[in-house]
Amino acid sequence: MPEISSPAQGRDARFPALRRSVRLKALASVSVALLTFGWFVFPLPLHSPDSAPSPGAPPHLVMEQVDALTTDPSGRRYRRLRADELRRMAPGAKSMLVRPRLTMFPVAGPRWHFEAERGEVSPDGKNIYLPGPVKGRRDAVERLEIDGRDFRFMATNDYGESDEPATIHGASFEARGTGMKIWLEEGRIELLADATGVLRPR
Repeated sequence: MPEISSPAQGRDARFPALRRSVRLKALASVSVALLTFGWFVFPLPLHSPDSAPSPGAPPHLVMEQVDALTTDPSGRRYRRLRADELRRMAPGAKSMLVRPRLTMFPVAGPRWHFEAERGEVSPDGKNIYLPGPVKGRRDAVERLEIDGRDFRFMATNDYGESDEPATIHGASFEARGTGMKIWLEEGRIELLADATGVLRPR
């Protein structure tokens, strides 16, 4: 009995290089998706074990009274990071901060300010993690303040998030919930679960 190939098999036989190209593109797409997802799971990648300092080794870099202003390619300010101390244990490692104060400069909206007792900056300087209690506020006509914990900021995307309980204090309201997303450019805040609120008459 003759062997019968399906139309798909015929196409693969005629275009093996095209099939390999499609597979490579698919693998590349999956790899990009996994890398993007990795930011949320591991927001601040650690340095490799090969570059880890030996126990008791002095830090690679220590700076006091840090005041770093970052601009985009056009020269527009988009982030200012101040801290009492910056400490990096090895070249290519994340930076540890003492009393960080982060200011974000959206293109159109008001400035945002966040402060904490400790902080971490990823090796490439793009992601900032503020563990523990965090206080935030927005410069605007009406008061807006945030009390939360463990915030992650993708500074170049004007975006921040936390998985922990948080409270928003406004001039005429208070809202609580678990998990928060902040779109700094849009001035939009979303509480992800168990959200409750109270309105206060002016």
